[in-house]
Amino acid sequence: MKKLEIIIETIGLNSVIRILEKQNISGYSIIERVLGKGSSGLRQGGELSNVMKNVLVIIVDEPDKINLVVKEVKQLLKDFSGVMFISDVEVEN
Repeated sequence: MKKLEIIIETIGLNSVIRILEKQNISGYSIIERVLGKGSSGLRQGGELSNVMKNVLVIIVDEPDKINLVVKEVKQLLKDFSGVMFISDVEVEN
């Protein structure tokens, strides 16, 4: 199994969800208000809007599905600030 973590501007979240639905990804987690500093500088978020706020989307699925999502999200990251991390994971129930 592969784990894909996507940190992206909040305004790009709906686009990520559409990609996941298109690839029949039925399970994912979203963590709002992700703060940090990266190549785009410090991201703390504005209090009254979603401007400068980030979210973290976590997906664990088969490598083939994750690779398809990565390909589409790469295109999305041309329009929104963000980053992806891919790792091998073992899932225990």
